[in-house]
Amino acid sequence: MASVSELRAVAYMTPEIYQALRPWVTVWPQSPATLNIHTAPATVLRSINADKNLTPLSESDAQSLVDYRENAGFTDLDDFLANAVFGGKPEQMAGIKGILGQASSHFLLRAEVEVADSNMRLYSVLQRRQRSITALARANGSL
Repeated sequence: MASVSELRAVAYMTPEIYQALRPWVTVWPQSPATLNIHTAPATVLRSINADKNLTPLSESDAQSLVDYRENAGFTDLDDFLANAVFGGKPEQMAGIKGILGQASSHFLLRAEVEVADSNMRLYSVLQRRQRSITALARANGSL
């Protein structure tokens, strides 16, 4: 997929399901990036162990991670995985360590402009590599 909006073409996708998912899903670049533990919202953090046959995080556990992050912060991935919400079993959580990271390299820029009483929405998918930023994709309208 090139855009999250392509979910609308998936079988059995309703407008209600799409609207519920849209804020929480993304289209990965060709080579997947890691999930930034320092910026991911609670809803996204709930998904990190869902595909590893581990007990998914509850809403309160995910929010607890966000609260801890905002107050004390995580020093690194091991500190994050050692948090009590993971049941004190960092060795079990080692399997998800590969999908987690501490930096972001892809960003979505949303802009809305009004010209002569007309509104236009523009979107750009940006990639930061070292000190350079590249626009990977651009679109207008609703993503």
